[in-house]
Amino acid sequence: MQTIKAVTSLTAFLTNAGSRKLTRYFARYFRLPRTLCDKGIQVMENLISNIGAIISLALGVMAIIWPKKTESFVSVQSIGKEGLSEIRSTYGGFFAGLAIYAMVVQTPEVFIALGIGWLGAALVRTATLIFGSLTKKNVAAVFFEAIIGTLCISVVFT
Repeated sequence: MQTIKAVTSLTAFLTNAGSRKLTRYFARYFRLPRTLCDKGIQVMENLISNIGAIISLALGVMAIIWPKKTESFVSVQSIGKEGLSEIRSTYGGFFAGLAIYAMVVQTPEVFIALGIGWLGAALVRTATLIFGSLTKKNVAAVFFEAIIGTLCISVVFT
């Protein structure tokens, strides 16, 4: 009987109602305003998708701060100041901007768009593997992109 009660409690906690209760508890404990409490509920409900957005944001910020390291990470070479600007804007600003927007608005549509971008990159990279770019780094990148994309679109399944 105790086991059933524990499983039921855990199941309730893992549902949206449970995450709402937990978020409201912390909001009261830390004396947060009601609007922050409601935003916290959205973040808890989209927790897995937010993890994908946080990874996207981290990669974007890294590209903005360290464009040369990003070049070697993605195996591209910039030419001149314009090239560094391109690395910062494309790999940095685009990823960071979309990730921040997803984390602020917390709507499934934005998380899905971010996830489809990552899954599209994984799909195209898979095609390049078939047509001659089969390397360990590219295979790892396919899994990396697919995992981030799946994290982002998980909002559909919750």
